[in-house]
Amino acid sequence: MSAPLLSLKRFIARQIESCRRALSALHFAMVGRKRPKVFVIGLNKTGTTTLAHTFLLHGLRVGDQSAAERLTPEYLAGNWAPILAYCKSAQAFQDVPFSLPETYKHLDQAFPNAKFILTVRDSAEQWYASRKAHDERLAKRVGLTHFRSIEDLKQLDYVHPGWAYDLYRHLGWSIGDTEAVRTERITRYEAWIQEVRAYFVDRPDKLLEVNVGVRDDYQHLCAFLGLRPKLQAFPVRNASRARASHA
Repeated sequence: MSAPLLSLKRFIARQIESCRRALSALHFAMVGRKRPKVFVIGLNKTGTTTLAHTFLLHGLRVGDQSAAERLTPEYLAGNWAPILAYCKSAQAFQDVPFSLPETYKHLDQAFPNAKFILTVRDSAEQWYASRKAHDERLAKRVGLTHFRSIEDLKQLDYVHPGWAYDLYRHLGWSIGDTEAVRTERITRYEAWIQEVRAYFVDRPDKLLEVNVGVRDDYQHLCAFLGLRPKLQAFPVRNASRARASHA
């Protein structure tokens, strides 16, 4: 495909996405406020962006991700009031800070009728490979092939300079291309799933586990949220990376 045609295709895709968000906002203003909140609490690179796109296609108002990420300093300070206030802006939410430790517990208390979606991958190894590839793409922004330690994150201007560094340091996460980092990340991924399952163990009506790579899980999601299915399976959000990663 030629460069002009590719640019036109991207422009049209952005305009369609903008229209969908506008229609979603109108629908939310009319009826969405009466529906329960939906929080996607799976770790990043488990299909969270695909879930957001799915929600938009079904008329749900999705929280602005950039605005949510800018609330990370409030999360780090343990100041939950601004985060809970932000949740009044839409019906469905995903990514940071909703994928971070303890957030879902505060959401559960503040929104007792809320529904929670735990996104997972086929295996911890699959998730790690996707997360590693994502980190390498970020490292290229600062001229590196990969991050060697969290100190390298100081160079990354994502959300704002130092955002990623502050988050990783606060949570005690390691980063780098080593076996120790791989082991730590896989352990954290598996522990996160078990922690969420245990928290909701006696309330199966509150939590649904979803793998966007599993065709039937789309139908399960629609049934869980009371949505009329419009597709046969989850939409592919990032077609060029679909085989390697779920956003």
